[in-house]
Amino acid sequence: MRIMSKKVVVQKYIEHPLLYEKRKFDIRMYFMVSHSCKVYVYSEMYIRVSAQPYDLGSLRKFGHLNNIALQKYSPHFDGEKAVISPKKLEEYLREHGH
Repeated sequence: MRIMSKKVVVQKYIEHPLLYEKRKFDIRMYFMVSHSCKVYVYSEMYIRVSAQPYDLGSLRKFGHLNNIALQKYSPHFDGEKAVISPKKLEEYLREHGH
């Protein structure tokens, strides 16, 4: 493998993530840090959900990644389901014992 940039991110892959309707999700929040290190948090957030169910044994990127710029190319992409509210996620998790 040839790396074109000297900037890379390496992290452990979470094999058994918490799922929403059998799909991976991530929570998007916005922060701003001033040069004096004061942190501002934007109160609105949203949850991005993958287009296909998560399967650790599968290399299908649409079940592993939540980026909408990529997900929109999945044959299973549904713009209505790609982004959910924190309240919807909370309700789902409570219903499923989390």
